[in-house]
Amino acid sequence: MRTVASTLCLAVTTIALQAQSSARAPDFAEARRLIREGMAKDSATAASIAVVRDGVIIWEEGFGWADPENGRPVTPNTPFLLASLTKTFEATLATVLQEQ
Repeated sequence: MRTVASTLCLAVTTIALQAQSSARAPDFAEARRLIREGMAKDSATAASIAVVRDGVIIWEEGFGWADPENGRPVTPNTPFLLASLTKTFEATLATVLQEQ
């Protein structure tokens, strides 16, 4: 069973690797679709994404609600508690570095 975190990492890693091999601006429509689909499947309420290329953020976006009761949406700057999700990020980064 895939969790939202693994879906996000997979989507972002896939798009980031495609972006590396292309001089044109990457299209993040598929990543957005996968993120929204994963959030709906796992009943996740919020996510925030950033993709960096050569030290520059090339895409950042928030999904869902930071405060649903007050209608405050997630932004790229919304803080999240990561807890044990750092292991997923570290494994993804290690894989990307190994491929490079």
